[in-house]
Amino acid sequence: MSESGSVSVIVAAVMVLAVMSALVLGAVGQTQAGALRAQTAADAAALAAAVATFPGTGSPAPHVEAERLAAANGSRVARCICPVDPSFTERTVEITVRLEIEVLGFGQATIERVSRAEFSPLAALGYGDP
Repeated sequence: MSESGSVSVIVAAVMVLAVMSALVLGAVGQTQAGALRAQTAADAAALAAAVATFPGTGSPAPHVEAERLAAANGSRVARCICPVDPSFTERTVEITVRLEIEVLGFGQATIERVSRAEFSPLAALGYGDP
């Protein structure tokens, strides 16, 4: 076996390793970007739903607001714990969203994120601590 043949095999192996590494790093980057997008969708949906739990705001139902904001961020609501409460007490909602992404070389992935938001009707009306 000649030396030039051995070098060609080593170069080919290094190139394959470099391509595989780039593919894995790209997939990690896509997944991280998707996770940030899903968290943004969950946060926005939770904030909108929290306000909508108080009927006096004139907002649609909390789950409708959550779905609208999640969809605007490319996600869908998987779970909405956001009961309507006509009282003036503080309340917390919890929204879970799912985002489907295509990861180059690995296929489709589902990312799920959860967010909670509090809403105080009295603070929103200018009474008590904001």
